[in-house]
Amino acid sequence: MKPNTAADIFSKQSIMPRSRSAKQNLAASAWYILGAGAIGCLWAASLQQQNIRATLVVRDEKSIDLYNTNGGLSLNRDQQTVMLAAELVTPTQIDQPISRLIVATKAQHTLEALASIADNLADDATILLLQNGMGQQQAVVEQYPSTQLYCGISTDGAYVASPFNIIHAGAGNTVIGRFPEQLSNDRQLTALLDDLPNQQLSLETSHHIEPLLLKKVLINTLINPLTAVHQCRNGDLLALPDVYLQLQQLAAEVDQVTRAAGHYHAVGSALELAREVATATANNRSSMLQDRQAGRRTEIDYILGYFCRLAEKNNIATPLCDALLNMVRQWPVNDQA
Repeated sequence: MKPNTAADIFSKQSIMPRSRSAKQNLAASAWYILGAGAIGCLWAASLQQQNIRATLVVRDEKSIDLYNTNGGLSLNRDQQTVMLAAELVTPTQIDQPISRLIVATKAQHTLEALASIADNLADDATILLLQNGMGQQQAVVEQYPSTQLYCGISTDGAYVASPFNIIHAGAGNTVIGRFPEQLSNDRQLTALLDDLPNQQLSLETSHHIEPLLLKKVLINTLINPLTAVHQCRNGDLLALPDVYLQLQQLAAEVDQVTRAAGHYHAVGSALELAREVATATANNRSSMLQDRQAGRRTEIDYILGYFCRLAEKNNIATPLCDALLNMVRQWPVNDQA
């Protein structure tokens, strides 16, 4: 499926491509997964454990070589390690329509990753985004309007010990819902849940996923940038007086934005939420801190950047939000990381 471009949307003489319906796809029982990090591999392993075929789409042959060297996909869960055989392909090796797709890349890589498999994406494919951030969801809807988009919000703790060796460190919960949520219906959500690894992971559905997405991005906005800037653990946001003052200012700015945008009732007090999360995860290092220390590009534009765009839209001044956004954007990036 070719993504919509601005020219496609506004052209009066667009040529409609031949339809590839997922309902007619012989590979309908398989899930393809973009993103071979901790969450992508956790879901690939969990699907395989439930005898649901999973194919990881990786960037290049080097990743396949690393997988083969490892002898497969290793998952450590509940102090037990199992070795599983997931299929790995590069985008150019895909030779059949993709009817079911999980996207577990960083938010900023979403459209690029989808573009790499767009020629094989069925017109009515089911896409499940397992990501942080806000903004990429709307972009996917605009560029792939005939697909069925779902979003998942997960509290599972997983990390990559080494390539294709995954530690499921903390069993959490994943809530899945249709995006945009006004398209949600019981039958489709139930059918989707039946096709996912519901015996290996704790999964549930919601008809109101958008407030949950907003709350998750708000938490990340409060925790991630400050911990990354000060290179501290989550609990230090409360323990270090100067950092706590910044947290208070950041929370006040976020409250102004959510009130102006009509979202405050859905998320509540930003500072109270920040205190709750920082206390519960006091010893954790945020994903943005880990990205900075590893020289990786962060998801700042889809986390804090989302609130900065919302503030601008509602004519709200957010000096600390803006300063943090610009600071993080300027960090050096190792493209090989």
